[in-house]
Amino acid sequence: MNKKEIETEAGTKVNKKQAIKFENKKIILEYEIKEKTLEKEFNKNISEYLSAIEKNQFVLAEKYLTEAKLVKANEPIIIEIRQRISNKRNQVTINELILSAEKKEQWLQALKIYEKILSIDSDINSVIVKKQRANTYLKLNTILNKIIEKPERLNDDELLVNAKKLIQFVKLEIKEKQQQLYPLRTTPGLTRKTSTADKIISDASILIKVTIQSDNLTEISIYKVGNFGKLIEKKLTLRPGHYTIVGSREGYRDIRKKLVITATDQLIVLNIKCKETI
Repeated sequence: MNKKEIETEAGTKVNKKQAIKFENKKIILEYEIKEKTLEKEFNKNISEYLSAIEKNQFVLAEKYLTEAKLVKANEPIIIEIRQRISNKRNQVTINELILSAEKKEQWLQALKIYEKILSIDSDINSVIVKKQRANTYLKLNTILNKIIEKPERLNDDELLVNAKKLIQFVKLEIKEKQQQLYPLRTTPGLTRKTSTADKIISDASILIKVTIQSDNLTEISIYKVGNFGKLIEKKLTLRPGHYTIVGSREGYRDIRKKLVITATDQLIVLNIKCKETI
């Protein structure tokens, strides 16, 4: 091989090396451009995701997260972000349950939610305050329910005195704890119950005139009131409520009458006589 051929071959090798080097640079440059494009797209999706999460737009947030994952599936931040969606969703659900329970004045349900939150983190001061408030409302409603559910029980003097003490306790609690409690305008149920219990107690304090007439042969008694024996006429006063009057006479079938007295009654006259022989 002569000198010229040697030089030509050397030149060809140099050109090949340069071509390969140029091609490699081109590939690297294209890769870098692609990486920058992907990074930009990934960051855009993550940014859009964070914005959607802030607005509680969870479906949209999932869309952006899926698109980000298609760009960079193995990024560690994807796992962290997915957990953030789950946590935010749970928080929104809890907040909605709390708002619903408090709006409906379902204090037992609200109390259970607060206790669940505090079992995870016992130092959330705002939740501790809400739990105390729910406890107070639950106690007040329980007291009022006892009065409202069976108003006829207040024809018993002892129970009536106790009911008066309880309603005063409720009013005092509301007055003394008004800083801790919601304004009464946001708890209309409690306001209604307090008024209803007040009315029941007021009505239960009224004495209604009752006259019992008989034949002086029938033994008369009123359950939980007293035994009056044989009589022609007996006048007494009774509180509103449910009563059972019994007449008995030897050789005759007992007579039993249910008496319901309301606060609007004026005068009640009853005739109790055993007439059916055995």
